[in-house]
Amino acid sequence: MIFVSKRGPKCSAIVCPVFTVAPQPDINIIDATDDGVLLQCEVRGAAPKPRVEWQDRDGNKLPAKDPQVSERGDRYHITLQTTVTKTLSCSCVVTQEETNRRTHAEIYVAIIGDIDSDGASSSSVSLPPDSLWNHVCSTKQARPQSDRGTRQ
Repeated sequence: MIFVSKRGPKCSAIVCPVFTVAPQPDINIIDATDDGVLLQCEVRGAAPKPRVEWQDRDGNKLPAKDPQVSERGDRYHITLQTTVTKTLSCSCVVTQEETNRRTHAEIYVAIIGDIDSDGASSSSVSLPPDSLWNHVCSTKQARPQSDRGTRQ
């Protein structure tokens, strides 16, 4: 951001850095039913307003419900849910296009049995016992990335 002051015949400019906040997204499992596993991604206190989306391991966008967005001052709180119907690793990706910053959290979901496009299953969606939970389903936080090559 540049502020320009015109006083008399001379101009002076002050260059001030613009600080952005790209908080890490939090992923939670909301529910597991015969229809699949409902995942929720929450981004709290982001500025400027980011784009939040679910992606598979290959970077393909996954279908999701409409995001819930609330604004508190100049900060944004965004919640985005998706239903996973097959075993996969997926990420909640937060992109601030104005500042070219990106961060994500990743989760691996293991689903036992097949769920077809109608939601019918040959067996129930199964989650492992709590003792095995950390081995089968885990979340991994990623460090913020900037396409400009600057360290954070």
